Amino acid sequence: MSAIQTELCKATGIDPAKYESRKALHADIIKATNKLPDKDWNTLSEAAQDWFNAGADATKAKKEVVEFPDYTAPSSSRRRSSSDDDAPKKEDTKGESLAVEKLQEGDRVCITTKRGKKYEGEVTENSKRKEYVVVKGNDGEDEIDYNKVDWVEVLHGNSGGSEDTGPDVGDEVEFKTTRGKTVRGVLSEITEDTIVIGKDDDYSMDRIDGDIKIIKKAGAGGGNGAAETSSRGRRSSSDSDEPKEEKEGRSSNPRGTSVGGRIRQLVAEDLNISKDQVIKTMKKEGIEFKDATVNILYRDACDFVRLLKEAGRLSK
Repeated sequence: MSAIQTELCKATGIDPAKYESRKALHADIIKATNKLPDKDWNTLSEAAQDWFNAGADATKAKKEVVEFPDYTAPSSSRRRSSSDDDAPKKEDTKGESLAVEKLQEGDRVCITTKRGKKYEGEVTENSKRKEYVVVKGNDGEDEIDYNKVDWVEVLHGNSGGSEDTGPDVGDEVEFKTTRGKTVRGVLSEITEDTIVIGKDDDYSMDRIDGDIKIIKKAGAGGGNGAAETSSRGRRSSSDSDEPKEEKEGRSSNPRGTSVGGRIRQLVAEDLNISKDQVIKTMKKEGIEFKDATVNILYRDACDFVRLLKEAGRLSK
C-alpha cells in the first residue's frame, strides 16, 4: 500500500479498488488532482504534491509515471473469490502478445482478457483516445477496454508494423469537434489539454470528438494514401466544451498555483480585466503558461461572467 496514494485518493474521491491497472490508476489520480481547488491542493502533504508534479511532467512528456515512492505491492497470496472459480483458466500461449493499440481495422484477432475470456473476430474500431477496441465475431460486436486485455494474437492482418508516435508540430491533421465541425490544418502547438492549428486557431482537447488523423507528416512528400489515425490521451467522461486547466500550470508554477485558477481569480476581482492585463499579472507573479491555454481559459471565464450578468446573478 501507499500513504501518498491513500492521501490523494481521499482528496479526489477515487476508489483504487476499482482499478486493475496501476497505470490507469496513476493517470486518473493525476487528472483528478489537477482539478482540485487551490484550497484543497494546499492541504496536501509535500510528498503528495511532489509526486503529482513529477507525474504531471511525465504525462506531458509522454513518459511513464513513476510509482509512489512508499508503495508496497500486495502479497501474491490472497483469498480466492467466488469469481475465480467462475472465470475460465487461461491456456498457455507461445510467442509474444501484440500491443492492443497497434491493432488496425480489418485485422482478424483473438483477444484474451485478464479473466481469461476470449474474443475472436474482426477489428472494426480501435480508438486510442477512448482506449477501447471493438471486435466483431459470430455473436455480434464486443467493445473491450485496453486495461482489461491480457493477450492479443493477430490471426490475419497488417498490425505489428512501425510504432505510432502521434501527431507532431508541423504535421497536417484533421479532426472533428464535439459540435460536428471538421477542422483541418497544420499543427503549430500541442499539449495534453490544447491543440493549436495555424497561428491562433486553438481548441481544448475536450472539444475534440474521436481521434486526430494525421493527413501528412511534417517533411513528408505528398500523397493520396489513407490518413493515419493517432491520438493525444484519453477524453474525460464528460463531453462538455468546458476546457481543462493545464497540467503545466500546477506542475511548473510556484506554490502549486494553477493557471486556470489564477485566471478565474483575476477575472472575479475585476470583471473588466483584459486578457493582456491577465497575462502581465501572471508573468509578474512568475506563473508559467502557454498563450493558447490563456486564450481558452480567459474566454471561458469571461463567458461565465456574461452568463451570470444575463441571469441577473451579479449585483449592480
